[in-house]
Amino acid sequence: MKESPQNLSAVYSQRLAALMAAEKKYLKYFLRLSAAAFTDELKTGLSPSSTEMDQHIERLKQCMARQKIKASSTNDSLTDTLLKLVSDLLKPRKNPSRERDIEILEYSQIILQLKVSGYQSLHLMAVALAQNDDAVLLEQCSKDNQNSYSYLLQISGNIIYPESVKVNFKKIQKQNALKAVVDSNPN
Repeated sequence: MKESPQNLSAVYSQRLAALMAAEKKYLKYFLRLSAAAFTDELKTGLSPSSTEMDQHIERLKQCMARQKIKASSTNDSLTDTLLKLVSDLLKPRKNPSRERDIEILEYSQIILQLKVSGYQSLHLMAVALAQNDDAVLLEQCSKDNQNSYSYLLQISGNIIYPESVKVNFKKIQKQNALKAVVDSNPN
């Protein structure tokens, strides 16, 4: 069954508004995630300047203005559920640590993948609707999010995981040294 361009146009408009609402939420949460991170590189990798979220919002505003779409507070249950989990992670009960950084990394990567999917879908809709200017902007947002995701992978593989191994190795060495002292003491 063939969809009419009007139906796709309506879906495009709705998804554009939903992504704008989500992007604003993501921006706030990434600021909090960045502040909660233990590792300096992760703090930097999650910052709005590194993730280019401000530019994404500006590009979405341009697309929405061209389509004459008003901003809305559209609720997306997937985004809301994910951000609830992130909110739980950010509760003050946990001190910054590499272990927490791993959790922050995982949630951040899930959000970025969700964003990539959303931007790619919108890009393809814009292409189908011959909204070429929008298509270019949306494709750039998708690429930015892919780059942010790749950067987080580099941080995890080159810094966080190796440093976690070193910290655990040092703890084991200290425990073994302490055990040796206790074992050598006859009292």
